[in-house]
Amino acid sequence: ANRPASWGCRCLRDRACPTASYTGTAVPVGDGYHVDGQLQLAGGTQPLAFDVRKDGATYRAEFELQPSRWGIAQYKAMFGAIKLKDLFKVELALSELHSHAQ
Repeated sequence: ANRPASWGCRCLRDRACPTASYTGTAVPVGDGYHVDGQLQLAGGTQPLAFDVRKDGATYRAEFELQPSRWGIAQYKAMFGAIKLKDLFKVELALSELHSHAQ
């Protein structure tokens, strides 16, 4: 999957590396999946694993990213008076798309 790396935030180096990509394998576990793969972000690649659970017709996952793992410095503003934590929480909600061939 390729997505904009920043979603409106300069914290993830959106100008220098405007996309993030993930390549992985999903293994069925109960009603969901365990996903294990590699996340490419800000020009670096690191392993990332997470679980996906089925919630009705939607598959959901939550995981945390620590930007410093990809060489991204902690975001600071106003000469360091404002600092963001070196942690982002990511929540995914995925639905299946069905094509209706005629």
